[in-house]
Amino acid sequence: MRRIWLLAGFIALLALVGCSDPVQEDLLHYVNDEMPALVDEETAIIDLYDSVIGPNHQDDSITYQTLTAEVIPQYVGYIDRVQKVEVETSELREIHENYIDALHLQHSAFLGVVSAIEHQDYSEMDAANAKLQEAGKMMRDYQADVSVLAEEHGVELKK
Repeated sequence: MRRIWLLAGFIALLALVGCSDPVQEDLLHYVNDEMPALVDEETAIIDLYDSVIGPNHQDDSITYQTLTAEVIPQYVGYIDRVQKVEVETSELREIHENYIDALHLQHSAFLGVVSAIEHQDYSEMDAANAKLQEAGKMMRDYQADVSVLAEEHGVELKK
C-alpha cells in the first residue's frame, strides 16, 4: 500500500513539474519570437525621425517631407504589425495594449509635428512635443511592466 502512495505521489510531482506557467510561456514567446524584429523596425523608424528633428534639423521642408513620405507611413505599418501580435494571457495582453496606446499617441504626435510645420504654429509644435514626451513615458512604463511580469514569472530578460 505504501508503495502505491509513493508511486501516486511521484506521479503527482511529475504532473506538477510538467505543468507550466502560461504567463511565462506567453511572455517567452512574446519577447523571443514576436517582438525582436518589431523592436528593430521601430528603432529604424525613430532613427529616421531623429535624423530630421532637434539638433539634426536642417529645414522645415526636409522634416516635413521625411515625416510625410517615410516616417508616418512606416509607423502606421509598424502599428498594424504590433496590433497583430498574438498574446494569450490577460496579464501580458494588458501590457501589450498599453504599448499600442503609446504607439498611437506617438503617431498622433508625428501628425502634430506635420501640422505645426504646415501652419508654422509654435503652439502646435509644443503640443506635439508634449505628446511625444507622454508617449515616451508610456513606453518606459511598458518596458518596466514587462520586466515586472518577467520577474514575477521567472523569466530572465537580457538587454
